Amino acid sequence: MNTSTTESLDWNRTDGEELWDTEFIIYGICVPVVVTFGYIGNIVTAIVLWKANMASITNLFLRALVISDMALVTFASLAMTLPNIVTKLVNRDLGIHVIIPHGFKTIDYLTMTSQLCNEYILVFVSIERYIAICHPMKHVYIHSKQKVLASIVGIILFSVCYNLPRITSTEIKLKPCFDEHFSHDCYEIRQSDFGNTFWYRSVYAVWMYTVVYFGIPLLALLFLNILILRKLGKMRARRRTLEACASRSKKENTTVVIVLIVAVFTICQTFGFFNQFQFLMDDEKDNASVQTNITVIINFLYMINSSINFIIYICVGKKFRRTFVTTFCVKKWNCKASRCCGDMEAYSVTIVTLKRTSVV
Repeated sequence: MNTSTTESLDWNRTDGEELWDTEFIIYGICVPVVVTFGYIGNIVTAIVLWKANMASITNLFLRALVISDMALVTFASLAMTLPNIVTKLVNRDLGIHVIIPHGFKTIDYLTMTSQLCNEYILVFVSIERYIAICHPMKHVYIHSKQKVLASIVGIILFSVCYNLPRITSTEIKLKPCFDEHFSHDCYEIRQSDFGNTFWYRSVYAVWMYTVVYFGIPLLALLFLNILILRKLGKMRARRRTLEACASRSKKENTTVVIVLIVAVFTICQTFGFFNQFQFLMDDEKDNASVQTNITVIINFLYMINSSINFIIYICVGKKFRRTFVTTFCVKKWNCKASRCCGDMEAYSVTIVTLKRTSVV
């Protein structure tokens, strides 16, 4: 999620009704629709990727990516949707001064941790695809299940530890309620002594956040995928004059799927990166209402990004599509099934003949 200088979701805002209406339309209406679609798509993707015929070392990264997508849409929707619905439709004090303050630390930490996991899983799967496509001989020696699992565990541990300062950066303080007759005590989120330090406010929450969440992933993904696309172009040009190898073609299909997933992610992340300039320049107070609306839209793009990978898998991933059709007994497939999905029996014979397990 796109963050402010001190916290990832500016939950203490109490400015005009117009701002809340804008947030309610996106966070309270649009986000639940996207999250519902994302849950269905990610659950279906998980079921297909965990099928025996989809087992492969590369798919370990894709399985981890699906889990991180589901975690991100879960925690982010709790952070964005629940407070807005309660505030708008139930009680303003209950949403702003009870639910938000008491849920902020936990949801903020889990949201930012799952986002960091999601980003660096994409970086590592791009590294794996780069080595597989551009340096296939080295890939044979360094590509193993143990190393992939170690990479995933390392990403999780890094994400968990990196975001620990967020837990101690805020504290809850009593404050007057909007409604004097409200039956509960009202609270607000304040920066703690640690959260007000220069190290946290300027170094950790702005510069380190920009580098770790935007700079490193974007540069790595752009560099790696440009090299991958160049190599794929050369391989396809060569295949026009030489007989294609089936296993090589399937490896390329897997890579194209991952490149498309990375491309969608990069577009959304680039918008967030440009939005972060306001904090780098220390002028976030200028045009606060407009800037908040931009942040709301960017956060919505992040939700879309974590919800639509299923579409890429089903439209581009040949093996994923075949497995999906057989798993869910789809009798009619609206993409000329004979050409798009092929004959399952012939496909199985091909796999046995090649004695290989491809991915996606």
